[in-house]
Amino acid sequence: MKELSKNINAQEITGKHADENFINSQITFALKLFQNIVNKSNSKQNILISPYSVVQALGMLANGANGSTKTQIEKTISNMPIEDFNQYLYMHRISQPNTKNCKLMTANSIWIRDNEFMQIKKDFLQTNANYYNSSIFTDLFDDSTVTDINKWVNKHTNTMISKLLDEISDEAILYLINAIAFHAKWQTPYELYQVQNGKFKNANGKEQTVKMMHSMEDDYLEDEYAIGFLKYYQGGRYAFMALLPNKNISVIEYIKDLKLENFRNLIYTKKTKDVIATMPKFSYDYDIKLSNILSAMGMPNAFDDKNADFSNIAEIENNSLAISEIMHKTHIDVFEDGTKASAVTGDVACAGCCSILERKTVILDRPFIYGILDTENNLPIFLGVLNSVN
Repeated sequence: MKELSKNINAQEITGKHADENFINSQITFALKLFQNIVNKSNSKQNILISPYSVVQALGMLANGANGSTKTQIEKTISNMPIEDFNQYLYMHRISQPNTKNCKLMTANSIWIRDNEFMQIKKDFLQTNANYYNSSIFTDLFDDSTVTDINKWVNKHTNTMISKLLDEISDEAILYLINAIAFHAKWQTPYELYQVQNGKFKNANGKEQTVKMMHSMEDDYLEDEYAIGFLKYYQGGRYAFMALLPNKNISVIEYIKDLKLENFRNLIYTKKTKDVIATMPKFSYDYDIKLSNILSAMGMPNAFDDKNADFSNIAEIENNSLAISEIMHKTHIDVFEDGTKASAVTGDVACAGCCSILERKTVILDRPFIYGILDTENNLPIFLGVLNSVN
């Protein structure tokens, strides 16, 4: 394995700070992706995605696209030219906290099959090195490459996700991989007396005995169909968001109608109240293949070897370069001291393929929606559904 990034130094660039256009585009993408995944998933299973990880991987991919393929990816992830989106993502990435008690680490890499039939374009590599700090590797794409990619994923998810690949197909010639790791302590950790056995009625209607964590929070969320709260991590830059739909509304029904305006209103109209908050301690893994979902969201050409145009990635015989699959894996662990969460997204390119506080109570003892929010921009870094406590 050869690391080419040592020969491609990131150039000095300028970025763009998040504005309303960027924020709205990313909330819209996050909600659409979440809705599509929930709609196609088993209604009883736990779900967790990181829209932030997915757009990092798709942003790198868009830098190699051309024509209508490029336009479709741009409209799907941001509705703006990738040249502008690169600058927003760059500033958002480098502004993430990196302290002992709250950190969001982001890593990107490009893995290239070493063969004589394809010449990767330097502009593609340079752009991704500049804006995404992408490490660039070239290898034979044999079993040792599988090991190397999985080691890279394990390292950059802080060992929360140990493996992305089982094997590499003969047609695969390029991998674009994003990995993120979130680790933060609660602003107010749970004391021993605040953790007690309780009951959680899962999506199958079965009562589970679980560890319930009890606290008093300050920010209360409410709309016509759900209640919830925010629980902050140290430093205040990030918060855990919990939303409990009304008993006559399922999680799926609530998510289906969640739009940009609803989401923004929910967060921006949060109320300062004493919130008696109860939630289960939980941990699980989730993985999904995104090609069909992203195709339905507006970028079908990327997965069609007859219509895909990734001519900005490489010179290749017959120019037959398409995305065969986009893999997304996540992990979350919510416990007494804080939260650990990670995500990895991999694109596989193939040849031929008020003053008086009112008291409220929110008890998360049945399926609910949750997220990890960047409170500076109110952007969801993770979104999930807890249907069962494993």
